[in-house]
Order: sequence, then structure tokens, then C-alpha cells
Amino acid sequence: MTESIKEVIIVGSGNVGTCLALEFVRIGCTIKFVFSRTLESAQLLAQKVNSPYSNDINDIPSSADLILFAVRDDVILELSQAISCEAIFAHTSGSVGMEVLQSKHRKIGVFYPLQTFSRLNPPDLSNVPFCIEADSSESLLLLIQLASKISSDVRNIESDLRSHIHLAAVWVNNFTNFMLLNAEILCLDSKIPPSILKPLAQETI
Repeated sequence: MTESIKEVIIVGSGNVGTCLALEFVRIGCTIKFVFSRTLESAQLLAQKVNSPYSNDINDIPSSADLILFAVRDDVILELSQAISCEAIFAHTSGSVGMEVLQSKHRKIGVFYPLQTFSRLNPPDLSNVPFCIEADSSESLLLLIQLASKISSDVRNIESDLRSHIHLAAVWVNNFTNFMLLNAEILCLDSKIPPSILKPLAQETI
């Protein structure tokens, strides 16, 4: 049994992949490789975490402790099936079940941080809930240990329940942002500074 997760391969260099890669480095992990279908994006993240990178999936190393898929839900299956690597395979999706990784890989899991991400302004994850799932007690323990180095709120949440949490999160985040944006547009159309709404919005939230 691996004592802890130390080497991580990141698949996907967008907002989530970038923020988590930076956190992994902060807690002492090595980013062994960065893969992205966009070479420029892979290079940008790799430079930040001192890692090799590629947009060729065949370049991904054959071993690591964890390979993390921080990509769109609809490409998790395709990318995971194209990779042969001795590692825990885990994705960061809130709405996709763990079983999407199951047909080919021996060790699978979910590493889902309940937060919105921006690589330009990485959020503080110290109190962000991490929903963890795995197909074995060994993988579950390793993923929980890893998340616990990042956040004080780590929970073992199965896929069905996680999908409901994700749906609730969409209402809290996406729709709140949509309503605030429309309020700002209404103010601007009327030549009213949107800042007039800030105290009300803060108190409501």
C-alpha cells in the first residue's frame, strides 16, 4: 500500500486543474506530468508547477500515485480509456459517477471540491468541502488524506448524493451570479452605479 499520494498527473489545465495542481505543490506533492489537448494551456500550467507537459496523451507516464481528471464531464471516459498508468484514477466532477472510470482501471475515485474556480484568482480551499469517493478502502484513505492536507472539511460522499449536492451548488452559484449580473445590467442601463446594491447583496447572501 502506498503510504501517501506524492506524485500526481494532471489531465486538464483549466480552472480546476490549475488551482488543484498549485495546491498539490503547496502541500508537498510533485506534479509528475500535465496533459491538455491545448499545448499552450498545458505549458502554462506546467511552468507554474515545474512539470513536463504534452498535448499527446501517449506521452503520459506509466506510473504515478494519482492521475486526476479535471476536464469536461463528456470527455472523462474518452480520455481515461486512452491512458495506461499504474495509479488511482479520479475525476473532479460533481455530476458524473465514479463508474465512468471503472471499465479499464483497477483503482478509481472521485476528488470533488465544492467550489467555483478561477485560475486567475485561485480560491482559498482551507474550508472548502471536498467530496471523496473510491472503490476500495485503500484508495479512499489515500484520497481523504490528500484532501485533508488542503481542507479541514473532507467528506466521504457517494455518487448519487454528490449529484444532488452538485445540483444544489448550481443554484447557489450559477443562478446567483446570473441574477446579480442582470441586476448590474439594469442599473447600468439606468445610469445607476451597481455599487448601490452591494450592501443589500452582501446582507442577503
